[in-house]
Formats: sequence, C-alpha cells, structure tokens
Amino acid sequence: MRPTLRAAGAYPASRRHARGAALIVSLIVLVVFTFIVVSASNLSLTNAKAVGNEQSRSEAIAAANRYMEQLISTAEVFTAAAPGGYQTTVSFNNDSTQPISYVVQVSEPVCLRAVRAAPPPPSDVEFQPAISTSSTWDVDFELTATVNDAATGTAVELRQGVRRRLSQSDRVARCGPIPP
Repeated sequence: MRPTLRAAGAYPASRRHARGAALIVSLIVLVVFTFIVVSASNLSLTNAKAVGNEQSRSEAIAAANRYMEQLISTAEVFTAAAPGGYQTTVSFNNDSTQPISYVVQVSEPVCLRAVRAAPPPPSDVEFQPAISTSSTWDVDFELTATVNDAATGTAVELRQGVRRRLSQSDRVARCGPIPP
C-alpha cells in the first residue's frame, strides 16, 4: 500500500492548534523569563546604590567625628571666640590622584549652662590655686558639625555635648555673666 499525500491544511484540526499553542506557550515563557532577569538586574542595581549611599553617609559621620574630637581636645576652642566656626577637609584614603575627602564645618561651641565646680576633696596632692578655688566652672557646650558632599549628595549633621572646666574669666567670656 502506498502512502497517500495530503494537501496542505488537510491535517486534523487538533494537530494544527497544537503547533500554534506551543508557539504561544514558548513566547509566554520567554516574556516571563525576560521579566525575571530585568527585575533581578534592577534589584541588584538598587542594592548597590543603597550600599554606596550608606558607605558615603558612614564616611561623612566618621569625618565629622574625627574633626570634632580633634577640636574638643584643644582648650582654645572653648576659651577663644571663633565667629565663623571651624572648617577642615578630612581625607580617608591616601590616593593623591583621587582622594575621598569630606569638608567638615563645625560651628562655634554654644554655651548651654555653667555650674560652679565643687572644690576637690582633700588629699595629699596640692592643687594649683586656679583649680582648687571655687572660681572654676563646669560648663556644658554643644558643638554641631555639618558635612555636605556635592559629589555624592551626602548631607550629615552631628551634634555633640561637651563639659569643660573653665576659669571665671573664661566662663564670662564664653557664656556671659550668670545672673545672681
């Protein structure tokens, strides 16, 4: 028996529809797979940006802390007026071609309150007259540091309280007279 040739379109209807359905299913799978890949790519880019932003913020806070600690360790900050405040550039890497630097601006310390210092307890150690007299004051100051980095858009403000022991004349110069 010889096989019979069928004319185009003479296949059963179910077989023609099956070939079309396979094409549609494969296109749907391809679209879904493409959507998953694009979503994963966007998510990883977003995570990388978030990590970069957090690193810039952490470095700005570290720069502000570093300069504020440097200022706090000097007595002149609390005894001499600095109307414009203090400013410096803090670098974190030693690369001279592309340094990562932050400009830190610290405002002049603000006197919050002053309390007469208690005399030291009696001891075998002799204190200098300026320390042992009751003309010393424990003065609370507030310092505010700001860091603005135009390159990354990072903006940080950091506040720190400091207590310093000052003489009567330094207290009056920094905080003004205390009303009776």
